[in-house]
Amino acid sequence: MKHLYLWMILLILSSCHSEEDLTTQTSQTHQFSKSMAGYPENKANAFDSAGKLHNELCLAYEMAPSPILSMGDAIDLTESLSLANASMVQLTPGGFIPLSESRLEFILADSLQALQVIEQSTLSLKAKISLANFLSVLELYKSQEKQYAQIYDFIVNYEDSITQDLTFSSADKQILFTTTSIARYAHHFASLRKKKPPRDKDWDIKTASILSGTDGSRQNTTAAIRMSVAASLYVNR
Repeated sequence: MKHLYLWMILLILSSCHSEEDLTTQTSQTHQFSKSMAGYPENKANAFDSAGKLHNELCLAYEMAPSPILSMGDAIDLTESLSLANASMVQLTPGGFIPLSESRLEFILADSLQALQVIEQSTLSLKAKISLANFLSVLELYKSQEKQYAQIYDFIVNYEDSITQDLTFSSADKQILFTTTSIARYAHHFASLRKKKPPRDKDWDIKTASILSGTDGSRQNTTAAIRMSVAASLYVNR
């Protein structure tokens, strides 16, 4: 608990400049995103497949939607979609680790729980603060209804900053890159689905849906993808 308070204090101290600092990085490294433009991929991210598979499962749901009345329904449907996706199965030849309904409900409950997800992750303290700041800017961009091009540039340049930061461990980078890949692809998926029939509302991307992927990363990449997809399906049921 003391650790939670410590990093939250550091987050508060750094958050005053988080948007300015991260958006400055975007403008300073704008050339990187231009060289990798090809929405929504970023080949420089070694875990880019996480976001790609996230969108494949969401698209499969959209093409053959099923009723979702509970988190359990969202999980069952996610598992069915995952088993039908050859790339997902190949990622985990030994079979999928069951998803926790109670854990997903906890993450989606409110923003305080979302902060606890970051605290409970295996990320270093610096990586936790970095991720929290990254997600806060994404939330701000969402509230300002930024175009996807701006969101894409921001995420790709943040990913470039992770690559260049030698203080992040390989474990930190795996979780951060998995999270950013899911965020980048998920926002692209949502940007193409603005009240299109048969839906009567936009496809929503919540911070908790992205953080569900972060939480799943503690197990493996397929758990990260499936956790985020289940959360997204439940939110958009």
